[in-house]
Amino acid sequence: MSENFTELFDQLYRDNYVKVYRLALGLTHNFSDAEDISQEAFVRAFHSYHTFSGQSSFFTWIYRITVNVANDYMRQRSKLPVYEIAEEAGCSVDDLADPHLAYGPETRLMVNEVMRVCMAAFTECLPVNQRKVFFLTVD
Repeated sequence: MSENFTELFDQLYRDNYVKVYRLALGLTHNFSDAEDISQEAFVRAFHSYHTFSGQSSFFTWIYRITVNVANDYMRQRSKLPVYEIAEEAGCSVDDLADPHLAYGPETRLMVNEVMRVCMAAFTECLPVNQRKVFFLTVD
């Protein structure tokens, strides 16, 4: 890739990142997911820039890429059992990812139990020996 292309794409990134991030955030309502989706959208755009015909603005093109990435991301995310497990226990995934210090002992116990069940679900597909090693290293 030429230095001119790298500079051009760098400028396109700087000009459009905030709009792409806002779009991703609006679709997911999650800051971390929006960052991941924005990054993936620009990676895909970078790798397929040669297909960009210029018949529309770059933002129109990357907007469509971002929506597709978000759809893929949400589809994949919905397959993860952690959302269902957390919901059944009466908490959210955000509670698991960032337990609040103000939680009472009952809530902390519930969050810990959901995390234990999620960990078991995520490691279910590992061979027994790998599962043993994994749980030896988890605090």
